[in-house]
Amino acid sequence: MDRNELLQENINLIRKIAWSFHHSTGLEWDDLFEEACVGFLVAYNRYDPNKSKLSTWAFHTVRNHLIDYCRKWKGTHHIHLSCIEFEPEDPKAEADLFFEDLLRGLSGKGKEVAQTIMEAPNDFFSLPPKMARGKIRDFLREKGWKWQDIWDGMREVDQILSK
Repeated sequence: MDRNELLQENINLIRKIAWSFHHSTGLEWDDLFEEACVGFLVAYNRYDPNKSKLSTWAFHTVRNHLIDYCRKWKGTHHIHLSCIEFEPEDPKAEADLFFEDLLRGLSGKGKEVAQTIMEAPNDFFSLPPKMARGKIRDFLREKGWKWQDIWDGMREVDQILSK
């Protein structure tokens, strides 16, 4: 079986991994899918059939390849809501400056998400990114927001931050 046939046979696995990274990082799905395909080819070239199944080997190799890709992406781009990892000396002052610029580019749901963060920056900036997003999500759900509105607002903030 050649590489193209193996790629087609495992395309759903590759899509699933890329999709999970898209949702957890906010990076473009197309870019992640391309990188996942590259990761699959790396997995195929290093695969030893005596040690495991190709799909098992590929899953771990593709996942690790995407983790490396996300780390490199994060190091070369602006702060992204999914990647906020800093502890300012004066969180309130830092947040005020940061969100003043951010709010100019937002409208509707995105502005409300940003204002939610701005109201209590210590609650969000002190947490790892995934936990901060979860806390924002839970807070907005308590305020009666629908899931689609939450994701639309967070996506709008992500888009402004990644410019």
